[in-house]
Amino acid sequence: MKINALVFDDEEVIRSFLERFLSERGYQVSVVPDDETPPWSADVPDLSDPLFPGVDILLSDVHVCGRSGFEFVEAAIARGCNPANLALMSGAWTMGEAGKCLALGCKRFDKPFSVPHLNLWLDDCERRIAEAARTAAPASRRRAWR
Repeated sequence: MKINALVFDDEEVIRSFLERFLSERGYQVSVVPDDETPPWSADVPDLSDPLFPGVDILLSDVHVCGRSGFEFVEAAIARGCNPANLALMSGAWTMGEAGKCLALGCKRFDKPFSVPHLNLWLDDCERRIAEAARTAAPASRRRAWR
């Protein structure tokens, strides 16, 4: 199963690093905003849209192009994403933002972030995703045979 990762960050250096880093781990990576998409245009995915493909892992800056990364995290949670597989990043956390991140159950990364910590978190995400797929597989097979 290919893991779908979504990266929201307005810093090109962070976007390109995470895109390359996650791709090297074998993930299918979407990056917003990208070089082709103006920030917050109609082409930016709406995570509340049921047609948007499943997101397994989301990494978002807290402040992206004047918008709040919390919007995307909350939309992903509403779509059924495991909050433990969602992360927010910032170089300047406020107490309120740090508290909200904790309350949502997301991972918090300080910029610049530690690659070993990122790897540990991604390892944990992969375990959770694999376990969820294993527990869901028997039910989906039963439905397919009815």
